[in-house]
Amino acid sequence: MSSQPWPQSEALERRLADAGFELCWPVAVTADLPGLAPEPGPARLGLLIGNNRSLWPLFLGALAEQTQLGLEEHPLDRWVEKRLVEVLQPSPDARSVAPVAEPDAPLEVAELGRCRLYFAHRKAYGQYPPLQRLVATSPEAGMSPCGLVVHPVYGPWLALRALLVTEYSLQNDLPRRAPPPCAGCLAPCQSPFTHALQESAKWPAASCVRELWREWLSVRDACPLGQAQRYTDNQIVYHYRRERAGWPDPPSPGLTRAC
Repeated sequence: MSSQPWPQSEALERRLADAGFELCWPVAVTADLPGLAPEPGPARLGLLIGNNRSLWPLFLGALAEQTQLGLEEHPLDRWVEKRLVEVLQPSPDARSVAPVAEPDAPLEVAELGRCRLYFAHRKAYGQYPPLQRLVATSPEAGMSPCGLVVHPVYGPWLALRALLVTEYSLQNDLPRRAPPPCAGCLAPCQSPFTHALQESAKWPAASCVRELWREWLSVRDACPLGQAQRYTDNQIVYHYRRERAGWPDPPSPGLTRAC
C-alpha cells in the first residue's frame, strides 16, 4: 500500500510505472522553495517523478516508431514530456495542451485537481525546479556526500524527471520508511568526486562533463548500492556525452509498421 496520503496516488503510481517512471516519491513542497509558485500556508504534497534503467528500452522503442522524435535536439526530454502528459491527463482533449503552455510557467494538470507539473529540464519562474532539495523530504531516497541522489535499491542509477505539486496540504512531516541510503557508508564516492572536480576546473563549465565523462561516471560507479541497476553503456554515453550510439533507425517516411 502506498504511504502517500493523497487519494489518487496509488492509481497514479501504477500508471507512471507502466509508462517507465518507476520512481514516484512523496515530498513536502514549501512556499520558500525557489522556482516554484509561492503559496502561503502548510506544505503541500508533491510527487517527485523519476526513472531507473527500465525507461531506456521504452524510449528506444518510441524512437523506432516516431520519425520526428529522433530529429529533436533533446529527444529524451521531449519524449518524457509527452509521456508524462499522456499519463497525467488521460483525456485526449487534455493531451492537446502543450507541455509548456507558457514558457515560464508549469503545466496545469486540471484532471488531477489543478495540480502543477514542473519538468526537471525546463525553467519555471526563471529557474529550474529544486528537485534535489526536495529529496531530503522523501521517505526513501537521500543525497550522497558528493551530491548524487541515491536510492536504497537503485543506488545512483536514476534520474529525476518532474515534480507534480498537488493541492493536498500536509499537516505533518512525511514519515521516512528507512534510514537514509548513505547512512553509515564510508563514502567511496568522495575520492573520485574530488578528482573529477579538480580535473573539471581545467575545462570550460559547458563542456567539462562531456570531456571528462569517465571521471564523472566513476563517481556513480563507486557507490556500493544499486550496482546491478547500472545503466546500459548506450544509456550512459547519451546521458554524459549526448552520443546516440545504438539508437534504432527511424521508420522511413510513408511506411507504417505492422502492429
